[in-house]
Amino acid sequence: MRRERTLEDWEVGARLRWWALLEIRAMSGRRRPIRDWPDDDHVACIRWLANLCDNIPFLPEPRKPWWSRARSERRFAYAWAVADERGRQWILSTVDKFGWNWTPPSTSSLVPLPPDEGRPPPDKP
Repeated sequence: MRRERTLEDWEVGARLRWWALLEIRAMSGRRRPIRDWPDDDHVACIRWLANLCDNIPFLPEPRKPWWSRARSERRFAYAWAVADERGRQWILSTVDKFGWNWTPPSTSSLVPLPPDEGRPPPDKP
């Protein structure tokens, strides 16, 4: 039996975004949120899922957005750090559902930038 290789962060991100698109389409068609959503507001659920996926990497070449205030060893570190508990659970349950071989990054993989890098200069009186 052959073991599946460990997926890179961008590969998992592309697959998660694909699955989120299918879930968003299903929610908009049936006008009900995903089963783990706490209420019946499917529009809020669609917005939450779209916002979650907006931070997930999905391209093979590393690109740093201009607004990024932190460097990471792993491409998924920022998305993992800003995801709420429900978002992390959605990511993990989707990875588990499809049997993808991937381990989420630790929050310690975020490395802060030096104080003057990536920030506009402070206003002086």
